[in-house]
This record gives sequence, structure tokens and C-alpha cells, in this order.
Amino acid sequence: MAEFNLFNKEESQQRFCLREEKLRVLQEEKDARVALIRRQQQALDEQQKAVDLEFMMKDHTIYQEPMLQLILYLVTSPMVVALVVAGLAVGMIVVASKHDTDLNIRQITYNLSLA
Repeated sequence: MAEFNLFNKEESQQRFCLREEKLRVLQEEKDARVALIRRQQQALDEQQKAVDLEFMMKDHTIYQEPMLQLILYLVTSPMVVALVVAGLAVGMIVVASKHDTDLNIRQITYNLSLA
């Protein structure tokens, strides 16, 4: 009888060890799948970054270069510089004349109040 109980105990312990081993193997497989998915995601992220960078570089050269040339042309063009200076002068004249008009209205109002 003691031999049967010992055999039963060993069998139970063996099943427990097999179950532990099976769970350990399943956990290792799960960890390996997670690591693989992370590596794949990281590779996709790196690939997308490279594509984005390439697009930005193309975008920069396609659109920025002609725009830069236009800006340089406009900045160095004597006609454009003259127009900007003239525009600033006209703006200053308009502000000054509005200021003078306000002063004239105040003066007229003051003179009428004295009369």
C-alpha cells in the first residue's frame, strides 16, 4: 500500500513538473512572438521614417528651390525694392494726413466753441 501511495505521489509530482514545463514553453513561445512583432513594427517604423524623409527631401527640392529663386529674384530686383519703398512712403503720408485731419477737426471744433 505504501508503495502505491509513493507511486501515486511521484506520478502527481511528475504531472505537475510536466505542466510547469509546458507553461514555461508556452510563455517562451509567447515572448518570442511578442519580440518578433516588436522587431517587425520597429522595422516598419524605420522604413516609414525613411520614406517620409525621402518625401520631405523631394518636396523640399521640388517646391523650395523655385520658391527660393523667386524670393531671391524679388529681393534683388531694383523695381521691387523701389515699389516697397514707395509703398512705405505712401503709407507714411496717409498716416500723417489722417493725423493732420484729426488736428484740423479739433481746431475747428475748438474755434466754434469759442465763438
